[in-house]
Amino acid sequence: MNEIYSAECLEQSVILIGIVLIVPVHAAEQESTIRDVVFTRKILQWMILLIRMITAIVMLVFLTGIFAEIMIVKNCTFPLYELCCENGNQ
Repeated sequence: MNEIYSAECLEQSVILIGIVLIVPVHAAEQESTIRDVVFTRKILQWMILLIRMITAIVMLVFLTGIFAEIMIVKNCTFPLYELCCENGNQ
């Protein structure tokens, strides 16, 4: 694939990975019975949500990197390393 198609493919996969990881972070507390149990814990609610969000973002970055590496191994033209180096030098 050329650079344009590779970028579109990566963009669509990152969106799907993000939807799967980020959207359900707050979904558990939407049900009242679960919310009551969560609010009775000693740890604060915002700390639980922060841990979930950080975990989801780390997994998103990790899975996106793996997908980009697979694209490079499969001979897709994707300037991953060039983009990283150019942004770091500016």
